[in-house]
Amino acid sequence: MSSIKRFKYKPVNVKDAIAEIKDIVELMLDLAYSSILFKEREFSEIVIELDDRLNELMFRARASVMLAARGIDEIEELTSVLQVI
Repeated sequence: MSSIKRFKYKPVNVKDAIAEIKDIVELMLDLAYSSILFKEREFSEIVIELDDRLNELMFRARASVMLAARGIDEIEELTSVLQVI
């Protein structure tokens, strides 16, 4: 059985998604560090759960960016947004 998780496309505001991605990553780093520092397995389990949310949000943001492109000029402009995500 495949371990690849499939996400259904749901349009998102890319700017808001990037802000949420940043927040999630910061929280994941803090929790991962705290997990090691305080030897709390529960923190690492939360990091794994947040990773699932992060992957879904990144997929939706990337899909929204790709669907926004209407021509080669827009594709070139939106490439940098994909890199940020």
